[in-house]
Amino acid sequence: MKKQSFFFIANIYFLILTTNVFAGATGKLTGYVNDNQGRPLAGVNIYLDGTAIGTASDENGRYLIINIPAAPYTVIISYVGYQTIKMTDVILNADRTTSLNFDMVVSAVEGDEVIVEAKRPVIVKDQTATTTTIESATMNNMPVNNISDVLSTMAGVMQNHGGNYIVGGGYHFRGGRAGEITYLVDGFVVENALYGGMGLDISRNAISEISMITGAFNAEYGEATSGVINIVTKEGKSNYSWHLRGVSDKILNPDVHGQDLYRMEGSLSGPVLPMKPNLATFFFNADILKTRTAMWKNRLPYDILKVDMDNDGIFDPADGDSLAVADLTTDGKYDPVELKKGVIEINDIFSSQSRYSAKLVLRPLQKLKIVASINEYYNEGKGFSMDYRLIPEKNSTGVERTRDLQLKTSYAISKNMFFDIKYHRYSRNQWNGYKPHLNDRHELYTEIFTIPEDWAGFIPSSLTPGGDFLWLSYYAEPFMDLNGDGSWNQYAAEYWKDDNGNGIWDNGEYYNDWNGDGSWNMWDLNNDGHPDQEPYEDMDGDSEYTLGVDPPVSSPDAYDGTA
Repeated sequence: MKKQSFFFIANIYFLILTTNVFAGATGKLTGYVNDNQGRPLAGVNIYLDGTAIGTASDENGRYLIINIPAAPYTVIISYVGYQTIKMTDVILNADRTTSLNFDMVVSAVEGDEVIVEAKRPVIVKDQTATTTTIESATMNNMPVNNISDVLSTMAGVMQNHGGNYIVGGGYHFRGGRAGEITYLVDGFVVENALYGGMGLDISRNAISEISMITGAFNAEYGEATSGVINIVTKEGKSNYSWHLRGVSDKILNPDVHGQDLYRMEGSLSGPVLPMKPNLATFFFNADILKTRTAMWKNRLPYDILKVDMDNDGIFDPADGDSLAVADLTTDGKYDPVELKKGVIEINDIFSSQSRYSAKLVLRPLQKLKIVASINEYYNEGKGFSMDYRLIPEKNSTGVERTRDLQLKTSYAISKNMFFDIKYHRYSRNQWNGYKPHLNDRHELYTEIFTIPEDWAGFIPSSLTPGGDFLWLSYYAEPFMDLNGDGSWNQYAAEYWKDDNGNGIWDNGEYYNDWNGDGSWNMWDLNNDGHPDQEPYEDMDGDSEYTLGVDPPVSSPDAYDGTA
């Protein structure tokens, strides 16, 4: 009894550990080969054109090919003394069995062949879940560029456009939550661990097929509750092929309506060694997008008349009329045409994205297949901010880098059995801040910054255009740990009006009684009669602390208080 309980618990443990491990990226091809009299033919060669994948029929005319990467193929059936059959446009989907039966005809002419076009079955017999599959050929005829665009076209999917330009919105399947969807790329789970949702964006030309499962999931998808997105990327074949596509709105579209968009996408695939096309193949795809988005400029639709002496609605300088003026050119000079109709206000908004996919397939033995692939997504952008509208060049830049590395070894033990050894490494990094003050490790550092002249009127009176300023990002601030306690001591003393500037509170000076004890308190660890940190340096001379203007600078910790 104890032995049976042990095996039962071990089996349950094994099932838990292997949840999502066997999510499919390959399909299966099976069927029968007969002659024109309905008699089975043994030893018929069945193989996929342009690959090293194939088999032969048994004594009953039955054949089976497993572990086939999801993609469209041309299936070739050849036998001595019979016409060769070539069936094109055969779509093999992940986790699906495709059945093809053939009747061969005796041929009196050697090399005679019959070409047949495959038809998609009306009912998929082995499909146990509600599934929508979009192949590469279909995506090429759709107005889409990446995974997100494809998902938006599927029935039952709603996209939430909330979030910012880095995090973005999520997808909801049939009313479910965005975090209830499992995303897989070539059989591996790829999700954003911080925000949930899809953790990697791939160019459309690198995708062989996308399957959306929205109900009655198989056991292999253990964590999915609302839906599953299974993405299979392309592999190279034994013949060379290439693809190039360019998109821009600068060709025919006037500047005033464009997004300053440029996109270049290209791919190259084929054998590594032309003399051995089935030994090793490669596939590489790059997709680069640069745009300033739809909000990078504003065009004034009409003249803005500030003063109209005769109320005729027409600008007439002889009557003393004047136009409203904004220094859109930031030259600091009065220019009455700057708010006339047609003037463009420029915002420093942009989005720069790049997607790379590469896959190398090795077949050193007939039954052995080794696959190494990498997918990388990089996004750098700056969104619109009303706070930084007049100084957009100082707005924070957001950056995201995602990398997905996969290694897989597959060995066919028999025509009915194979095993896989897989390795997967996924990384995602996001950061934001004022780029000139971030080092190569995205850590903040400080530098002396010269205040631009056109900032006049938008900065505190204590700062002077053209002067130097210690600029720090809002994201974090360094400090000098003079007392060595490893932390910044903000509250060394209760704030007070240091009227005489002696660095300590004198009777009669106003103070903020934080603890409500009716007296001014300070922390004086070295017993020198002064607070461990003077609350502020009175930069604006108003004898009171002003947050962001009056920086605490005395020992122990120097900090400028602008965070």
